[in-house]
Amino acid sequence: MRPISTASKADIYECFDCGVRIETTVAGRCDCGGEFVHLGRSRDL
Repeated sequence: MRPISTASKADIYECFDCGVRIETTVAGRCDCGGEFVHLGRSRDL
């Protein structure tokens, strides 16, 4: 279960390689070289 949090205009992205989370309006690449994935979008588990 995920904790309740307040939503902002920026989306939350997470790098699945190193676990870093960022809050931004544009996804990109992490410093470790991994790709940020939008946490609000559905994905195959």
